[in-house]
Amino acid sequence: LSLFHLFLCIMAYNETPFIEYLVSLTPLAVDETALQAILFNRGIEEDIVVGDVEFKERELCYADMLMWCADAPSLTGSVSDTDGGWSHKEGGTRMTNAERASLRNKANAIYRKYSEAIRSESTIKLHNQGMKLW
Repeated sequence: LSLFHLFLCIMAYNETPFIEYLVSLTPLAVDETALQAILFNRGIEEDIVVGDVEFKERELCYADMLMWCADAPSLTGSVSDTDGGWSHKEGGTRMTNAERASLRNKANAIYRKYSEAIRSESTIKLHNQGMKLW
């Protein structure tokens, strides 16, 4: 690869829409409205290109995306059909607690690097109290 070709690759990369760049960083399916909210919360224009976003902001948006993924439902994209005794299930991904913890750790390492508040898992807990029948 010549220096000229490397330069052309970098220039093309710098013109990539920032949302596409974020999506390319993870194999997980990330909702576009979630990405739009991440950019909005960071004060970044939705139609901005990668080359116009500072490295720090790119990393912080990536951390925000990792936290969104860690808080996403554990089973996504699954479709199942049943008919009598027949059943069929396709697609879908399941995230384990260890994978969620790994995503949170990566995100929190980035937050620490830039002295941002460390985020933990959701504090909302549901407890089954049952029903009392008299």
